[in-house]
Amino acid sequence: MALAINLRILDTDLQPGSKEARSRLWWSIYTLENILAYMTGRPTCIGSSSFSVDPPVPYSEDMFARPQVVDLLTNETLRKERLRWSLDAQENENADYEPFWLNDIETNQGLQFYHLVDLMHIVHVAIDELFSPKGFQANKSIIKRRICFYDERLEHWLSRLSPACSFVDQD
Repeated sequence: MALAINLRILDTDLQPGSKEARSRLWWSIYTLENILAYMTGRPTCIGSSSFSVDPPVPYSEDMFARPQVVDLLTNETLRKERLRWSLDAQENENADYEPFWLNDIETNQGLQFYHLVDLMHIVHVAIDELFSPKGFQANKSIIKRRICFYDERLEHWLSRLSPACSFVDQD
């Protein structure tokens, strides 16, 4: 965090590919930190509000020269419109938002990383809320509602997976 890789980059002189590389470095650290914390039963040292980096672009580096990827890397409005967290889907102005465009992307490591980071974000926020001191003090009905909410968010995440990344039989 001393390098500020957890913060959104506003420098217009930095190449879009370099910005994305810094973003992916952050999300790699975030994902590893969360996986290790949950595996060992320890709290994560990353707070839910300690970062402002955009979600990673669902394309691998060798695809960065493609026109649709260049648009996504350089157009902030398009990036915010398309790259949304599954967790935030209900809170967005456009409640009907469904990222069908993700299904058109050929399977690549960037797409898999995007889905992994989205999943980690849901799990991180859920565990942060449910297992915090404040969460333990809430009454059972509130806890049950929050568990149902996060269960719905996980189902939403699963429904957003592109067919090539889907690991659940839909039949």
